[in-house]
Amino acid sequence: MKSYIKNPKSDVDVNTGFTLVELLVAAVIMSIVVTLAGTGFVAILQQNRKAEFESRRRADLNRTLDYIANDIRTATKIEAGASGEVMKLTISELQQYISPTTAKVYYEFKKPYFISYSIANSSGVWTDSISDSNLRSKSINRIKTLNTTPPPTPTPDFLVDGIRDPRPNPTSTPTPPSCPSGSTRRGADGFYTCIYTGGTKADVYLYGKLSNTDSRTLEVKTTVFTRATSPN
Repeated sequence: MKSYIKNPKSDVDVNTGFTLVELLVAAVIMSIVVTLAGTGFVAILQQNRKAEFESRRRADLNRTLDYIANDIRTATKIEAGASGEVMKLTISELQQYISPTTAKVYYEFKKPYFISYSIANSSGVWTDSISDSNLRSKSINRIKTLNTTPPPTPTPDFLVDGIRDPRPNPTSTPTPPSCPSGSTRRGADGFYTCIYTGGTKADVYLYGKLSNTDSRTLEVKTTVFTRATSPN
């Protein structure tokens, strides 16, 4: 049977391409999408770098705080120290010896030695070449002095850099931290101690910078007691 149904003829020409206007619109839309995606990706990378740097700074400060706390625990006395010192520790170690006559074990204290902590200008690779003095950082200086005659010339140990005053304007008040009654506040430029009466307890505060252009600081703190027994 002959079919009288005809295939409908399409009015669309399959060989017709995109017009210039359509290509320009598509290009503009694609540019906007790529720009937004790129901006978001860059923002994520910057945020990750910032979080990573903050994590490293906090780890450095906590390691330094643990180091100082261990020194305090081995001390027999905590003092404010001389001018410029944030804290001075007296260390008296026990020495074991065996009596040649009785073969008994005895203990006696060695001559005490001293460990002092202070704030120093950053040096060497730690130099801060920042024009704004409020953003310039310091380092923590540790000096061990032996009680000998004559005493050897102490060599300072730099524990950590990037220590900075937590206030945007260091001349402003109040000066952090606020020490409780019965304690003496010492320190400056982001390294502070509250030394309690009796010399067996101290609060230690460290403030580290986040970046050369950021006035904010990270704070780590701890309260430590001496555990050693004084020979006196």
